[in-house]
Amino acid sequence: MIAISKVKIRGFRGFTDEQEFDFSSPITILFGENGKGKSSLLNSIEWCLFGNECIGKDTGIRERVDWEVKNRNTKECYVELELKENDSEYKIKRTLKGKEKDELSIIWSDGKTIQGEDAKRKLVKLTKNFSFKDFLTSIYQHQEVIRFFLIQEPKDRNEAIDRLLGLSEYRNIIDGINRAEIKGEILQNEIDKMSEKIKTRIEVWQQQIEEKKRELNNKEIQDNEISVDGTRNLAVNIKKSLKEFSQDINLSLTETFLKIDESDFNEFCRLAKQEITRLRSEMPDIKKQKEIFEKISKIEKDLSNYNSVQAVFNEKNKLFQDFIQKNGKIDELEKKKISKENEIKEKENEKEKFSLLAVIIEKTIKYLKSDMVTRRETCPVCGTEKEGLLDQLEKDYQEKYKEVLEEINKELEEKKNELKKIEDLISEHRKKEEDKIKFEREFKKVSESIRNIWGISERENIEKWLNNFKNTYEGELKAVEITVKEKQERLNKIEENIDNLSKIHEVLKLESQMEKARNIEGSDDWQKLQNKADEFKKFAQKIEDIISAVKQASTAEAKNKIESVKEKIGEYFKDITKHPMISQVNFEVSDDKRTGGNNYEFKNHDGGNIIPILSQGNLNALALSIFLALAQSQDSPFKFLIFDDPSQSLGSSEKEEFCKILNEIAEQRSLIISTMDKEFYEKLKDKILKQEKIYEFKNWTPTKGPEVEGK
Repeated sequence: MIAISKVKIRGFRGFTDEQEFDFSSPITILFGENGKGKSSLLNSIEWCLFGNECIGKDTGIRERVDWEVKNRNTKECYVELELKENDSEYKIKRTLKGKEKDELSIIWSDGKTIQGEDAKRKLVKLTKNFSFKDFLTSIYQHQEVIRFFLIQEPKDRNEAIDRLLGLSEYRNIIDGINRAEIKGEILQNEIDKMSEKIKTRIEVWQQQIEEKKRELNNKEIQDNEISVDGTRNLAVNIKKSLKEFSQDINLSLTETFLKIDESDFNEFCRLAKQEITRLRSEMPDIKKQKEIFEKISKIEKDLSNYNSVQAVFNEKNKLFQDFIQKNGKIDELEKKKISKENEIKEKENEKEKFSLLAVIIEKTIKYLKSDMVTRRETCPVCGTEKEGLLDQLEKDYQEKYKEVLEEINKELEEKKNELKKIEDLISEHRKKEEDKIKFEREFKKVSESIRNIWGISERENIEKWLNNFKNTYEGELKAVEITVKEKQERLNKIEENIDNLSKIHEVLKLESQMEKARNIEGSDDWQKLQNKADEFKKFAQKIEDIISAVKQASTAEAKNKIESVKEKIGEYFKDITKHPMISQVNFEVSDDKRTGGNNYEFKNHDGGNIIPILSQGNLNALALSIFLALAQSQDSPFKFLIFDDPSQSLGSSEKEEFCKILNEIAEQRSLIISTMDKEFYEKLKDKILKQEKIYEFKNWTPTKGPEVEGK
């Protein structure tokens, strides 16, 4: 049975950019509100499998009318399914090419790819002619489709149940015959078309052969070498050339390649290319080339480091020397500082003495002006009387003492500023000297390291020695590069011969295919097919008997299948709903006298039709019960079931019972369940015991599509 491993989707419906989904787990849950992209993901699976069959009103789904496949905000639209059937793995990719035109491709795990009509025919074969309506009613539980076969017109319901029971082959045969409007000349026309296709294919192969031969001739390969013997001889020469080359470089070929038979073309070419790749990487000269290159890189790194550190040291040293040249050495600055400090001290002593005399005069003036003094003409210090004493003292104070004191203060301030400048220069001197010493040490450290690594003596110039080493190694590297180039060219020539061997083999394969095609029309089978065309006219007259036999077989098989699952349907329905008025569900089939097909009914234990007494939730539960019971017994090619919002209208207990049934179904089928029901989502996570993969669909925008978080 076919299982889905992955889905890759771009530009389809609600999706814009490419997104990939993993469906390899037994249970995959898609959770999110409506309009977030869940249905687009489910729809992409059926579109990839069935293309335009799932679009339009013929699907029986109202929303599929005027359905747009491609997202309006993207230029590219495709869906790729990664499928697994037993031990076989392959991918099916459908790409939209126009409004109603798409291209189908099938890619196998070994890289083989088929496209177009060939891919469509192969897909029909892989899916065992399973139609879209088969898929819709027995694999993909779509809410509208389930209600469709329960409550719509009996004819439509009967057709849906036919397909759900796995009787679609019978109905497909009848529908196919009716649509075919069988005429006697139809088969002959098909034979003629087939003959024309063979001729066209032969012409294409002939053109390809001629083109490849011209390409080989341009490489000086003669026509007589484009043969089975030619391929064998070329393979022998390739092996011989590889042996000689490996011996020249003191390496050995692998035993696997030495033992391979040259007639095993594909394996020989694979191993030969593998040997060339290995010889290229293990070639001694390659290793030597690498070692020399690493030494040159190391020298360049050391040289760059040396020059960088030296440049920094030289810069710091120059700044230091320029400073000394401009401002003097440290001892000179220290002397200037001491000298300036002495000048300041002398000036401060002078100020102190002068200030003392000024204070005495100032106090005397203040005393003479006080109210306690009656005789202001008498000096309070010496007792001498002098006319205008107070006025004279005030005048002398202003002219002799105050102005002089201000001048002393000004000079003192200037000297302190000069001292500050000298102190700043001393600090700057020490900082520059520290920088120079620091980088001098770093330079010596780097120099010592380089001398130790490369063995350079103290008397030798490091930069010259490193450049000399570099030039020597570059000379060796150039010589090795020439040798490597010569050997690589030898390997290139051998590799070219392998490519020529592949092209010759392609020509021989095309010639064989062309010869087989030419022999088709002369074969016994072709003649038998021609005879069948004559018999077809007689067969057309008996077609009504065939249709009648098919209908009888369909009814008989329907009865057998219903008998095998009706108890399961009743069991599921009772487990889910616990309905008090329905003790059992009888699923019955009879002949439809009007159409000649099958007529299906659902009855209670008393023979009454149960559909009218069911609530919306009951109706949904019955639909799910029928779908699950029949899907379990259905012999479909697919190993998965898809549920689109199956919990609608179900109560809490009904959801829980439904989860238990899903857990049972998951023993045999993988389940893909889409829901917007938070309660049902939590019950799925809690009640289903199988390993699950969860995708939560969150925000959706027209330009970016859905935001999906995988858990």
